[in-house]
Amino acid sequence: MWKKIIFHFIFISSSLVCFSQKQNDSLFRKYEDRASGHNHIFYILALNPSASAEIKNAVSLSAVRKLAENVFIIEKDQLNDIEINKSFINKLVPANNQWKLSPAAEILEMSPRELQTIHRFTARLRSKAFLDDLCTKYSLSKQNISVLPEQNIMSILTRYDQIQKLFLRM
Repeated sequence: MWKKIIFHFIFISSSLVCFSQKQNDSLFRKYEDRASGHNHIFYILALNPSASAEIKNAVSLSAVRKLAENVFIIEKDQLNDIEINKSFINKLVPANNQWKLSPAAEILEMSPRELQTIHRFTARLRSKAFLDDLCTKYSLSKQNISVLPEQNIMSILTRYDQIQKLFLRM
């Protein structure tokens, strides 16, 4: 009986590891920037599951976004600041801009009908100067934009394709 229980435990554990690896691979396929020659600011970092809690916490605190248990989006500068032994890095590749969208906004991309509908998008910007640059560069109607300057938050009523043009193809 114990052999049977141990066998099931090992089988379930190995299945979970395989599932986690497949999930990580799909995240890399989705968010990896395959174009060469770009000056990349953001990277996808996958830590080995064997990395200590201290290393995981340091990366988690420095990351811009956590995509999965051991997969993070991290800025190049932050990556240089964290001292990680290379043996704890499972994979490190440049990231495209798609990771900047929330899961709800990513769903819009899959629905052709929703692409033509006007939605309210909210973005936290690095600086007010970036917002001013957006408004002048892309003749945005001020009546469709709400701004909280103290927090560098912008809310805009627009279609998904406009959001792609403004934030993802820069």
